[in-house]
Amino acid sequence: MEGFGMIEVVYKAWKATEAALALHNYQCGSVDEDENRAKRHACYRVIVAYLMGPLGRGIRIRLPACVIKAVRAKWPSTTYTGFKPSEIVD
Repeated sequence: MEGFGMIEVVYKAWKATEAALALHNYQCGSVDEDENRAKRHACYRVIVAYLMGPLGRGIRIRLPACVIKAVRAKWPSTTYTGFKPSEIVD
C-alpha cells in the first residue's frame, strides 16, 4: 500500500490517536511528558494495528517513509533519534 492509499491510512490514524494515547496511558499507568512524542508513538501503534494487526511485545517493523514523514510533520520532535531495534532478546 503506497502513495495516496497510505496517506489516507495516516489521516485516519490521526483521528484515533487521542483515544489510543489515552488507552496506552491507562494500561501503562504513566504519561509521557513530551506530548508530541507520545502522540507520534500512539499514531504509529494505530497505523501498525490497522495494517498488520497486533504484533506482540518487542516485535517491531519499519514503517514506510511517507508514513513517518507525515506523522513527524504533524507532531515534530525537538530531538530526533531515529529507528531503534527492540531491546528485548528472546
